Amino acid sequence: MGERMGYFMKKIILVFAIMALANLPVRPVLTRAEDTATSVPALEPAAEPKAAPELDPAPMLPAEPTTTLITEPGPASTTAPLLGVEPEPASSSTATLESIGTRFMEAETPQGTGGPLLVKALWEMHGPGLALLGTDDSTDAEAQFLPSGQFQVSRPFSVCAIVSRSKAVVDSEPVSSEIYYPTENWEDKAKDGEKSCGGQKEPRKQMARLAKADGLNLFCGKIRTQNSNLPKFNDVSGFGEICGQEGALQKETAAVFCSDYELRYNDPSGTYRVSVFGKDKGERLGNSFSGTFRYLELTAFENDFTSLNYGKVELGSKKVIEGDAVWEQSKAENRATLRNVGNTRLQIQIQQDDMGLGKAGNIWNIKYASRIGPGSAWTNYWPNEASLVGGILELGETYPVDFAVEVLGFPQDGIQVYSGKMTIDAKKANLKLCRWRCLARQSRSMAQIREKDMRINIKIKPWFLRPCEIYDTAL
Repeated sequence: MGERMGYFMKKIILVFAIMALANLPVRPVLTRAEDTATSVPALEPAAEPKAAPELDPAPMLPAEPTTTLITEPGPASTTAPLLGVEPEPASSSTATLESIGTRFMEAETPQGTGGPLLVKALWEMHGPGLALLGTDDSTDAEAQFLPSGQFQVSRPFSVCAIVSRSKAVVDSEPVSSEIYYPTENWEDKAKDGEKSCGGQKEPRKQMARLAKADGLNLFCGKIRTQNSNLPKFNDVSGFGEICGQEGALQKETAAVFCSDYELRYNDPSGTYRVSVFGKDKGERLGNSFSGTFRYLELTAFENDFTSLNYGKVELGSKKVIEGDAVWEQSKAENRATLRNVGNTRLQIQIQQDDMGLGKAGNIWNIKYASRIGPGSAWTNYWPNEASLVGGILELGETYPVDFAVEVLGFPQDGIQVYSGKMTIDAKKANLKLCRWRCLARQSRSMAQIREKDMRINIKIKPWFLRPCEIYDTAL
């Protein structure tokens, strides 16, 4: 009876083996044969097989002897396919558990770095940086600067930042800064190789580390006590974490870095953006931090003439005195020239008296006219009437001014020479705005317009306004 049961068990096992072979992948394994026969454990239902990734060879650990079903008779020690089932280990009391220790090491940072840099605060101030001024031209938060109002005289200023590191002393690291033009107005700087309307003002500059004592004096001394709303902080730490005996500047886990710039007399007014970037000696980029400052508006001009001689004037005949675009260094009775020395576009406003000619009834005996540059339209005006002259004086540009006079009647006073007074003033004109029109010219293909649009590379345009061109709303 036992032999018959054994026979039927072998048949059943063989059937299971054949069924398994029909559906499951075969994985060769090396089995270790027992010296003595061991009963085959009951098979559990096979799980859905999954392809296993190839593994690198690993050292074999001591394991308990196992019994594996082999498809064909063979020697006890052989290579046989495993039929998709992980066999249970044979019952044994010889297995032992081994405790395996694990460990890892922190990746070594490049020598002298001590962790990534963090820009904690940023400000702008009157320059140069080594003067340690800590001042600007307004009590408002963040920096405000006034232009010089003088031809080709720039306003020096500095961009400074507190740069820190958590693990080591901050040394002379590659910290750099960039400045970008205002996005609210546009001025053509193509001749200087620059693009405004939010474009970068000049190439990125390397910032220099101030000595510890200078950094403490500037930031914790002058700025903290006299101009505390000048810096912009990157976190909530403020002056408390940076200054003091236990502060980052004192422990030199932070330092002050500065770079010097200039605002030219004819750079457009508006809000400029500043960005500071930290990169340690291991070339690991830290954070970047951005702030803003304002270049305050100044509408200003210069003239190179102190008087205007109309010469002999005939009754009822218009007499024109032409100016020129040649700037005379010495003011005198020169041919009239004006130039814009402010940071806004401007229009000239002129007012003249009657030079003593008076009125005939209700009508003045004299009238005037002026224009900016030859070819432009004349602007006519009566005595004691402030009149805006047509034409715009662009930033940093020099223009000739033409004047005209016409006498409608001479008084019966016997006077041969008449003199009077002229007042010249300036009014701010609208800046060219960063707005866009999207009307394609028929002579250019869409591909050409897109190519130009990409070269301008203005980020403030929404996609549905492309391709577009800058236009001037003031003219």
